Amino acid sequence: MPATQTTPLVSNTMLLSNIDFSSISLLPRDILLEIFIWLSWSADNHADITQAPWVLGHVCRSWRDTIKSVKWLWSMVILRVHSYDRKVLRVLKHFLRRSDQSLFKIDLTFNEEASRKAIRSIFRVLSSHLPRCAGLSILIPQKGVWELIELAQDLPELRFLDIFIPSSDDEDDFDEEETFSIFSTAPKLTGVSLFGLYTVGNISLPASQIQEFHGDFYTAEELHRFVSKARHLDTLEVSFQSHFPASDPLAQPLTHSNLRRLVIIHSELAWMETFSFPHLEELEIFQHLPHCRIAKASVNELSSLVERSMCKLQKFVLRAALPASTLIHILRSQSSLAELHITVNLTNARDIFIAFTGSGFLPALMRLEIIEEYCSSQRFSVFMETHNEVFTMIRSRWDKTPGSRLRYLCLEISNARVKAVRKMVDFYSYDAIISEARVRGLDIRLNCSAF
Repeated sequence: MPATQTTPLVSNTMLLSNIDFSSISLLPRDILLEIFIWLSWSADNHADITQAPWVLGHVCRSWRDTIKSVKWLWSMVILRVHSYDRKVLRVLKHFLRRSDQSLFKIDLTFNEEASRKAIRSIFRVLSSHLPRCAGLSILIPQKGVWELIELAQDLPELRFLDIFIPSSDDEDDFDEEETFSIFSTAPKLTGVSLFGLYTVGNISLPASQIQEFHGDFYTAEELHRFVSKARHLDTLEVSFQSHFPASDPLAQPLTHSNLRRLVIIHSELAWMETFSFPHLEELEIFQHLPHCRIAKASVNELSSLVERSMCKLQKFVLRAALPASTLIHILRSQSSLAELHITVNLTNARDIFIAFTGSGFLPALMRLEIIEEYCSSQRFSVFMETHNEVFTMIRSRWDKTPGSRLRYLCLEISNARVKAVRKMVDFYSYDAIISEARVRGLDIRLNCSAF
């Protein structure tokens, strides 16, 4: 996703807003830093605009030698370009000059209100650095597409591209059917994320060199054409922008011998009836349907997909509640499964885990993540009784099963009130259970996505 949700998670990453500037001089000069620069052009956030020159100037002076030693671990995040601002542009130019042009990745987020002048000014400042850039992430309004096309004519080092173009009520400047051939001069491009207004039907990409693709499609046939050309595709994340393409059956079977990871977002599965992925290792399905249920036809397609591909899954993620018998049917032959993420509710949780304990594959799991969906129509005490029974079943497996490989367990209760969950945590003494498990090398998390 674009920079609005960027959060540094790696240990060698530092967020400028959290840095004690007095300790900068203590850092070794050869340290590899990923620097996030948060600038705000927002009209209602004058503090950031005032502070930006001081922060950037201080970094330029204090980290001058360190910055010059960093060659390929550089990241710049520029948030919320709202309007044209000469003062901030001057500071940005100054900082880029001090960086010895070693920029590795750029994240840009333009407000919907951002003018073309503001968009062009930022691109102009960055243009001399982009040919050395390996990663480019842009959230840009529709009116900035022409500037983006002009920007993307020569990116010889680009390896990953992330574009999000939100739909707009503004009148189009061009025909919906028009195709933009951009990034054709990016010989090293292997990863693409393309969400929003346009799909690969609008933006022509060098499919033959793509190894990882995340994006929207209009029809199953459009997906078929892209995947057929992407011979080296390893990871595919699919969502359908305008409709479920079950009514658009593929004219011919699609087999991809290299695809290792498939992610399906908010789509019926019937359109996959002709797909076969013999080397699939990871299958993730995220459905947004009433009560998180999948239609019966889609359940059958999911089962047949796994069987037809004859794949040995190592990771299976299903964010939709299925009957226990169906889930076990899908997973019964998956002896290689090491990671399982599932959604359960009051009606199927007990049955699923009774089936799991008798299935034989549970001891082979190394990671188990469960979302227990609480509905407001249920009595929370009844829900928690079922939850405790499920937790006891899982605990008995890692307590008593010889050679259990389970090293990570995450239980998340969704849509439950925070106070109720806190009472539940205290009542069942989860702190003691978690401490005991961690002594034996099992990492347990209890999350709550609550209201």
